[in-house]
Amino acid sequence: MARRSARTILWIDDAAIASIYNRPQQVVFALRDNDGSHLTISKQNDIFRVEYSSNKRLGSVWDEAKQGIARKLSYKHSQKHANYVFNRPIGVSADSTVSLINFAMPRCLKAKRASLDLKPAIRMKSPNEPYDLSLEFALSGTKIVSDSEVFESDIGNLIIALIGRSQPKGMRVIRLSR
Repeated sequence: MARRSARTILWIDDAAIASIYNRPQQVVFALRDNDGSHLTISKQNDIFRVEYSSNKRLGSVWDEAKQGIARKLSYKHSQKHANYVFNRPIGVSADSTVSLINFAMPRCLKAKRASLDLKPAIRMKSPNEPYDLSLEFALSGTKIVSDSEVFESDIGNLIIALIGRSQPKGMRVIRLSR
């Protein structure tokens, strides 16, 4: 399990895949792709929300009204708030996990910077086949039994798993520690 840190880098093999941020009342998983893809889980008044967006204009999802609202609220990058793929509340309960999103891997990533080597890290080894990067969320204290890595944030645990595509959809190999 990765300890709480302001910024942790997710490495798969020798590639820096994502930055994970622990912020007050939220955890952000930002892929190191050229699209600015990021997933944010936030908590306000015991309600959890998940949003996924990118820098890309995504067809009908692009919404000038959303961008205008973000500008009025003085968001630093208001254009990003019009690119939500989804933005919704999630039901989180004790002793269960919530599946958030899967990313097809490998992906086209930004070039590696030497400064990334100095950051706290989660290191994973990729399967010997095409795979998906799966993100789930659980409250702190939830027992995680899958072959995964966990980023502990102030609001809960971001669970990171690599799922080989040869496995039937919805199936995952679970390895229990000995």
